[in-house]
Amino acid sequence: MCGIFGKLYFHKKRNERQLLINCLDELKHRGPDGSKTYEDEDIFLSSRRLSVIDLSKKGLTPIANENGRFLMVFNGEIFNYIELKRSLSKKHLFRSKSDSEVVLHLFEEVGPACLNKLRGMFAFAIWDKKNKELFIARDHLGKKPLKYYIDSDCFVFSSELKAILKDGSIPKELDTRSIGQYLTYQYVPSPGTGFKNIYKLQPAHYMLVKKDGRVSRYNYWKPRFFPKLGLSEEELISSTIKRLREAVRIRLRSDVPIGIYLSGGLDSSLITALIARESGKKIRTFSIGFKEKEYNELHFARQVAERYGTDHEEYHLDSKSLDSLSEIVYAYEEPFADPSIIPTWVLCKKTKGQATVFLNGDGGDELFAGYLRYKALRLHRYMTFVPGKSLIGKIAGGIYGLSSMKAFDYGLKFFKYEEESVDDHDFYLRLMGYMNAADKKNICTDDFIKQTDCTYGNNSYKKIFNSSKADYLDKFLYTDLTTYLSEDLLVKTDIGGMSHSLEIRSPFLDQELVGWVNRIPSSYKLRFFQTKYLLKKIAGPYLPKNIIYRSKQGFGIPLKSWLKPKLRNINAELLDDRFLSFGIFDGGKIKKLFLSDNINYNNLWTLYVLKKWLDTWF
Repeated sequence: MCGIFGKLYFHKKRNERQLLINCLDELKHRGPDGSKTYEDEDIFLSSRRLSVIDLSKKGLTPIANENGRFLMVFNGEIFNYIELKRSLSKKHLFRSKSDSEVVLHLFEEVGPACLNKLRGMFAFAIWDKKNKELFIARDHLGKKPLKYYIDSDCFVFSSELKAILKDGSIPKELDTRSIGQYLTYQYVPSPGTGFKNIYKLQPAHYMLVKKDGRVSRYNYWKPRFFPKLGLSEEELISSTIKRLREAVRIRLRSDVPIGIYLSGGLDSSLITALIARESGKKIRTFSIGFKEKEYNELHFARQVAERYGTDHEEYHLDSKSLDSLSEIVYAYEEPFADPSIIPTWVLCKKTKGQATVFLNGDGGDELFAGYLRYKALRLHRYMTFVPGKSLIGKIAGGIYGLSSMKAFDYGLKFFKYEEESVDDHDFYLRLMGYMNAADKKNICTDDFIKQTDCTYGNNSYKKIFNSSKADYLDKFLYTDLTTYLSEDLLVKTDIGGMSHSLEIRSPFLDQELVGWVNRIPSSYKLRFFQTKYLLKKIAGPYLPKNIIYRSKQGFGIPLKSWLKPKLRNINAELLDDRFLSFGIFDGGKIKKLFLSDNINYNNLWTLYVLKKWLDTWF
């Protein structure tokens, strides 16, 4: 696992080695165990390493192939590297025991086709000295980040924006269109970043950058939901657990200590159970919780830990955790307001030094249909035939947000959106979004609204949703896999972990397992109104029923109770002249927001995080 940085010059290379090393050093948290550089008349390549497999210096990148034609910098972990290496060893001399060298030789053999042979998480760059061509790629679901800047003089890439911005020749400008998208989703969808002319390489994409400045981009993989598997329920259970066990087994390959992030939910609990049975030795589990009962899951995590005799540690969160917000905003570097960054950050910070590698349950909800919104979708389709739903929606819209009960508030939101939406895609966007067009008009300046797309949705998301030819549930799952999971959850996990020099692995997101589960018929995922039907059946022999069949809680924070005591200070910050000088928000409109008896705390949080982000980066 590493942080990578590089710069390709389209014209004459500048003498700026020390500057570029300074850029690399911005990634030290991603790679505290060493660094290495390569440069020639065309390019500078570098990385900082977090040692996980092959702890020797031979595991450092950049590395070259036998004849020196290809040079690679690599960030990530390839979990099937042992199997790949067996066939490659017949033709190649390996100088290390690292997984990165396997990727280099595989690319040498099959070129970009290597990407679909890799089971793991990765972002890497390979320089072809002969053809003067740079190849950069990112993993299928976007577990590892890769960002870049390009102009007429150069192409710069890095694991994080910080390293790119350290290069003083790169302008730092606010991208207002990205801010409009952030207000909708609490994150900036790819390829945007919040900064003009700095982009994210999208998941499952690779780029070819020629020495003369020509650039081409390719999408090498998409989730496939066909052909559906024609197996019985017993056969599906047997085949799926076999694949999940293997995904867990290969993710236990490590030369450093391993721990488990155990939330107490079904997904992380099942992963804990499988690791306990696979490893054959005492394992370490770590959980975080709240004093607010509605948000706390520690008792469930403790129950699983006791069942499997783990060495278990618990941590607690309270509103003082918000004191770390400025530090978190700097680490996440793009506008990013998913409230669960707070418990994620604190958990990673607390567990630094306890282990270097952690496994979690990310991906179970997107694969097996675990979110409450999938139930809402089914109800939405039934509601087509319900008389009087318009009146129900208007009443619900009037009282939505007044309750402090999550489940009741979600029910009100459902009926409100059911009345407002025009089709499945629109309904999905309303469930997934935070600020709609009316919300933005109530706080934003007229100029900002004209400059940005302030409609509820994002046309690119509509294309994603409609590009799947699957049934309505698979369309939701397809969109969640390629947007919410990639752009939100995996970003949260990667930066939370790597900011504290931790590698986090997600067995549910194994490439082969994802392909298999996508082909399972929808009726085995959402059975009437029971989510994760098949996964719950799989978990039966491993977990108690109260863990398997309890309601999903999520990993959010009690925004209302945490922010309400701070309203006076937040109000002052959001009316600050400098914040308003960006031309995004209207001070008069924001004053009205705080005078309202019905404050939307999700929207308030979104504004507050943006204020901190602008203070930090501009």
